[in-house]
Amino acid sequence: MKTVLFVCTGNVCRSPMAEGLLRHALRDDPHVRVLSAGLGALDGQPATDASVDVMAELGIDIAHHRSQALRVPLVEAADFIFTMTRQQQDTIQAIYPMAAEKTFLLREFENAEVIGKDQIRDGNHSGDNDGCEHQNQRRTRFLTIAPSHKILPLCISTALEAEGRIR
Repeated sequence: MKTVLFVCTGNVCRSPMAEGLLRHALRDDPHVRVLSAGLGALDGQPATDASVDVMAELGIDIAHHRSQALRVPLVEAADFIFTMTRQQQDTIQAIYPMAAEKTFLLREFENAEVIGKDQIRDGNHSGDNDGCEHQNQRRTRFLTIAPSHKILPLCISTALEAEGRIR
């Protein structure tokens, strides 16, 4: 089983939305566990009303979500960690250096075009030798866990649109 972890600050808005979107897109695939946490989260807080409302409009229920702080066991259990900001990514990599290779900024995938099971073309670059080969390999590692390789870009697009609506 693969574990995908979304991380934001308080784990009451962005990361629960991303968690809900990916769970919904994967149709609760038993081979993928989707979680979320916050760098500054207080355990047990509900998702914000605005987040719950936006997700409900998409047919996704996150009303039962409860926040949790990012801790070592979550980092160790995660196969992939997605942050909402570069600062969050940098913080995780500083506090948990063992997680550097599995921690991504969610927006890294925003313009990625999936062209096959093992290939991703970055929408900001062209050609195979553009200095992004390492990033593409890291991205491909994640995308190969999903039954449809277009799921993550769709989730990201929807999450970014929803996030813009609640800010």
